[in-house]
Amino acid sequence: MQRYQKAKGQELIKALHRAFLFLLTLVIFGACRPHKNLAEGQYLLHKQHINLSQNLSPEAALEFRQNVSMDELEGLFKQKGNRKLLGLFKLQLHVYSYGIRKDNGWRRWVQKMGEPPVIIDTSLARKTNENLELFLKKKGYFLADSWDTVRYAEKKRASIEYFIKPGKVYKFRKISYYIEDTGIVADVSKMTRETKVDPGKHYDEYLLTEERNRIERAMKNRGYYDFTDMYVSFLVDSIDKNYGVDVELKIKQPSSNVLTKNGVDSVILTPHKKYYIKDVFVNVEDRSGKMMNLGDTLVVDGFRFLNHGHKLLRPYVILRALFVKPGDVYSLQNVEYTYERLGNLRAFKSISVNVYPDPKEPNGNQLKVEINLSPNSRQSFMIETEGTNRQGNLGINGSMTFTNRNTFHGAEILEFKVGGGLEAQRTEGTIQDEDSQEDPVDRGILGNSPFNTLEYGFETHLKIPGLWIPRKPNKIPTYTKPTTQVGLGYNHQFRSAYKRDIFNISYSYRWFLRRKHGFKVSPFDLSFVRIDKAEWFEQRLQDSKNSLLINSYQNHLIAATIFQYEFTNQERYDKNYLAFKTTLESAGNMLRLIDETFGFPITEDSTGNYYTTFGIRYAQYVKVDGDIRLYNVLTESMRSVYRFYGGFGLPLRNLTVLPFEKSFYGGGSNNNRAWVARTMGPGGMPDTVPNVDRIGDLKFEFNWEFRFSIIGSIEGAFFIDAGNVWLRQKDEKRPLADFDLNRFYKEIAVGSGLGIRYDLSFFIIRLDGGYRVHDPIYPEGERWFFQGKDQYKQMRHDVANKGTDLGSPAFRGVTFNLGIGYPF
Repeated sequence: MQRYQKAKGQELIKALHRAFLFLLTLVIFGACRPHKNLAEGQYLLHKQHINLSQNLSPEAALEFRQNVSMDELEGLFKQKGNRKLLGLFKLQLHVYSYGIRKDNGWRRWVQKMGEPPVIIDTSLARKTNENLELFLKKKGYFLADSWDTVRYAEKKRASIEYFIKPGKVYKFRKISYYIEDTGIVADVSKMTRETKVDPGKHYDEYLLTEERNRIERAMKNRGYYDFTDMYVSFLVDSIDKNYGVDVELKIKQPSSNVLTKNGVDSVILTPHKKYYIKDVFVNVEDRSGKMMNLGDTLVVDGFRFLNHGHKLLRPYVILRALFVKPGDVYSLQNVEYTYERLGNLRAFKSISVNVYPDPKEPNGNQLKVEINLSPNSRQSFMIETEGTNRQGNLGINGSMTFTNRNTFHGAEILEFKVGGGLEAQRTEGTIQDEDSQEDPVDRGILGNSPFNTLEYGFETHLKIPGLWIPRKPNKIPTYTKPTTQVGLGYNHQFRSAYKRDIFNISYSYRWFLRRKHGFKVSPFDLSFVRIDKAEWFEQRLQDSKNSLLINSYQNHLIAATIFQYEFTNQERYDKNYLAFKTTLESAGNMLRLIDETFGFPITEDSTGNYYTTFGIRYAQYVKVDGDIRLYNVLTESMRSVYRFYGGFGLPLRNLTVLPFEKSFYGGGSNNNRAWVARTMGPGGMPDTVPNVDRIGDLKFEFNWEFRFSIIGSIEGAFFIDAGNVWLRQKDEKRPLADFDLNRFYKEIAVGSGLGIRYDLSFFIIRLDGGYRVHDPIYPEGERWFFQGKDQYKQMRHDVANKGTDLGSPAFRGVTFNLGIGYPF
């Protein structure tokens, strides 16, 4: 008890020390008073906000807020106040004020990191009122009025309140069309079916602008190469006592001024031309960056390849990426598809598609397409190294990756990666702990080194454009960006208890629909797992008499079929969007069906009855998971991100447990960051139970992260992670590890913390620190971080008295995670 009180006192001192340093930082910059540097008559812009007129009824106010975004209105402010850290503290303003107080090198550097004070300007406030009224009129509030009030406060601060009286909103009543060129009536009538300008909707000038742009694009996709939005105009009539707006959409004819024989200017109207593709030229630079002679031309299916001599890519590979074809009607969308598909080949560093009329054509409606391609570097080599410190487990990892972007002159991408790592891993009361003095668990694998875990391996992937299936390539829609991938890999892990070798080979297809839907099908994903156990570890497994645990450490074969679906509605980074991914995996079921159908011999032993393939027991299971992510843009510098994850695996007859590689686990840099990977759960199982790895058959997880800008390229984050893994069935050897509806919510592990990220534009370096807020490893009543741990300590004491070495108690400090990119 004295040791417990002493440790608790030391933790309290450390916490107070951290709090003191944080408060000291705030005091240093907070003591800098920005208003001291302001001239007479200058006031610091403190706050700005918008209020609706009090004369507005609740119903009208609700309708207004549904039609008009307050964020859009606030975006019209001509002045922006100084930025706040977490929306609370104007850190950069105080940093600037600290730097400007004295003129020396250090202060000037600090000043550059800060932000100068924003001085209130009443003329800009008047301009803001004009912007608000103009915006509201464009949104259908033709009678809108706006005014402001400036409120002055102490410390030379001033706030601006804007008041809005929107008035009655006007709505679209009647939509009509007037088309001067009768030759395009049929094409235009097809486009009107997709219009968003409908009677009954609120009048919105921005919607009319979108409609004008939509018509321009639709006309270009139907062959009207030179059609622009200048031909589209709207006549708006708002003279209606019932607040209705009649809109006439007019599409004009092309016109030109000519001089008659009498010297009089005359306007001649001409019909809109529909253009056709006449010739398509493909120019590929050689490695020196020069084009080859035009005489070196190869014609394939009407396409003209102008420098076929060096054979960078076989012609059919480029043809599959081209959507502009000789004889076709011009389509802007096909030009964009061509850009996209050529870029997906990753064989070119620059791509240009130039479309222009053929001046030699008498009708003037024939187009030439010139595609210029500059080849990318064929080969690249990358080396990555990193040091790790996960819950005090020091380690080092490294990898080398070789990439060939045009392996067989068909835009095939070959990636070969080899890597490895060492870690000084501490075990905490697991079945791996070897108490023999002759073979301690922490013995180094490199002589007297502290490292006791070694991992190395390689993986190679070959990505091939198109789907390699028994079907003619020209029947596969090329706009779906189909690819075929073949993978091969090997991984070796050495620990004092066992050695694990994993061999993997896979074959998969991937394609997309309408840029939002992605599909991946792996007809087979084959893995062979071989485990070489130490004699003492094998004995402990047998002594545990736990069939689930024993089966988890047997040689096995995994023959899986995997289907994956992805969806995202992201169009821009600065807009809210959703991302969803689900995976369905089935393994061993077809093999089991074949074995049972043809009556192949079955093996019987202490772990059950099972079939084998090539003398190896194969896994049989079904596994499904889903991942939903919501990205909410709050302001230009703040975002809120939500993630929901759930997964379930059902082991079947041939192997009664999920393979270790396919089991669910908690913790890690992309999951619950207060726990190291595979140290959380399952369920509420205490750490007094010897177990190799904390894995489960099902998993639920929720993550929330608030991201905000700090200074320059430095970002911060506050996060909450919650979730756990559970076993599907009860296990006497692992109490409280199974999923039970009556108690699972009490076993949710909750972690929270802060993170800092540095944006290098091409990638983000991330450091997160997570603290365990609710840890189900403790008994009920002691799981929250502020609760005492007397029962837990007594429980460990009782187990230790029975001769079991439990190692260190549950970790209660901050777990740091270093990573690349956002966690989700």
